[in-house]
Amino acid sequence: MAFKIESSLLDACALAILHRGDTYGYEITQEMKKSITVSESTLYPVLRRLQQEQLCQTYDQPYQGRNRRYYKITEKGEEKLRDYMKQWNDYRNAIQRLLDGPEAGSGKAEDKKEKEEPAEEKAGKTKKKSTKADSGKKGAEGGAADE
Repeated sequence: MAFKIESSLLDACALAILHRGDTYGYEITQEMKKSITVSESTLYPVLRRLQQEQLCQTYDQPYQGRNRRYYKITEKGEEKLRDYMKQWNDYRNAIQRLLDGPEAGSGKAEDKKEKEEPAEEKAGKTKKKSTKADSGKKGAEGGAADE
């Protein structure tokens, strides 16, 4: 990906994954890799920072003879995630407006749509007339076939 991933976006992604349920570091990395390029060496400092800021907490559980560290989002983490999501939506919309260009919000697209509608309405009226005529023929043919 050509775009640099800032730490706050990594925090938001990790919190979003934890919001779905408790999980361990490797699983978080694998889930993130479905959307962005991230390594475990990048992720673990993010998880430590989230833990220091009390946005997540850890607990260990035995797995195949050893302990596995699980991460769980906290109430404070849920609040931070909601804040990140709002900020992300605002940011995404602002960038989308920039990428779409000034014509996208100027109403020119609506003007073009309005000009096209009368042609579509005419086509619809033509179809309705032929449909009525066709249904009359089908009814007569259907009646003859039934007799």
